[in-house]
Amino acid sequence: MSDSTIKNLSQWPNPAFWQSLAPGLHVCDPEYIDGHPPLNFDEQTLAAMDTDLLSEGYSRYLPDQWNLDIGALAGRIEKLHTSGFLPVFSFVYDEYWLLFAKLREALSHIMGSDYQIMPAFWTWCLMPGKEAVGFPPHRDRGRVSLFEDGRAKSLTIWIALTEATAENGCMYLLPADLDPQYNTADEQNWSFPYNDVRALPCPAGTIMCWNQAILHWGGRSSKRAQNPRISISLEFQRADVPPFNKPLLPNDSLPPFELRMKLIALQILQYKHLYPLSPELEEFIMQMGLGTA
Repeated sequence: MSDSTIKNLSQWPNPAFWQSLAPGLHVCDPEYIDGHPPLNFDEQTLAAMDTDLLSEGYSRYLPDQWNLDIGALAGRIEKLHTSGFLPVFSFVYDEYWLLFAKLREALSHIMGSDYQIMPAFWTWCLMPGKEAVGFPPHRDRGRVSLFEDGRAKSLTIWIALTEATAENGCMYLLPADLDPQYNTADEQNWSFPYNDVRALPCPAGTIMCWNQAILHWGGRSSKRAQNPRISISLEFQRADVPPFNKPLLPNDSLPPFELRMKLIALQILQYKHLYPLSPELEEFIMQMGLGTA
């Protein structure tokens, strides 16, 4: 983060500060939140998601209409980034939580109506140029996140807010049915033919959903990129299995402001090996994250 953001640390606990950074967005506005009903998913789409998740470990879907301005949401994240803030601060705002709240029908179908939100999320803004890169190859939780029949106990939802291309760092994964180490005791020692890797370029607004045992990663951007790769993710789990992460959040409401800030702090500390912090900022973030669990 830049020096200019550190000068404003004392204002971070005040919702009005974040509102001033993005006047078009909302911070814990009940009337605005209530005005955004969930998306509708037809039976054919839900059945395809079930099949895709069980066979290849992932599914993707592009809604006809989000009823949110995806381009404007991407622009606000880019503005946060260019102003010196980590893009994960987008989770201060209602709009970015609403992206996932709108998926309630699909998530209820896959994980049960009482599914829980895990305190695990991130926002990426990969600007054109080879310095910008997504997360390295990994499995979010591995085979502990699968039932014996291969169904998912937990899921990651990733949403593209700009077009994701090979040039700006789209997602890549190894489909479950092509992964020799998938759901085995050897899952961290992956070895596979490179031509089994699947690139996942997609239009803005695309929903990507994967179980937490598949191997996946974000690409590296390049000077050929025509636009930033801006995306956002949040993790979910079934309510009938032990918590993978705490505190679990209910799916029928959005977190209050103070909790949002604490959760954001936890994400920043979790990924500080990828996004280093100054000593002053790290101390402040640590204090901001206290008392969450």
